[in-house]
Amino acid sequence: MPEQYPPIRRFVTGHDANNVAKVLMQGPATNAKYPSPGTVSTLIWSTDRTPADIAVGEQIEDLGARIIGTAPPANGTRFAVIDFPPGNQARMHRTETIDYVIASAAPTTPGPIAATGARASRAC
Repeated sequence: MPEQYPPIRRFVTGHDANNVAKVLMQGPATNAKYPSPGTVSTLIWSTDRTPADIAVGEQIEDLGARIIGTAPPANGTRFAVIDFPPGNQARMHRTETIDYVIASAAPTTPGPIAATGARASRAC
């Protein structure tokens, strides 16, 4: 049975037709994979290219709901939160990507995720 981590609350921001910033989507991030016992990888957002498309508009595709592999799309980005249980054996892999990782040795209380195109942050 998968580890019962609390759901990650995700906020996706953008701009309306008047170029005013606003929250376009909010709620739990639901695109989770369970690659090994106790481990969960939740896709928050992805993009198809760099620089990312940050067009104005309130009708956007949920780029966190896509089914993609470990690597992002070619020339794109992938933002995921991966929860590892204590004592987890690390799995190494090689991809043609630049990865940014934040590791915490102590339990944290997860905060909300905010994503705007390729920019995102998590408050812990």
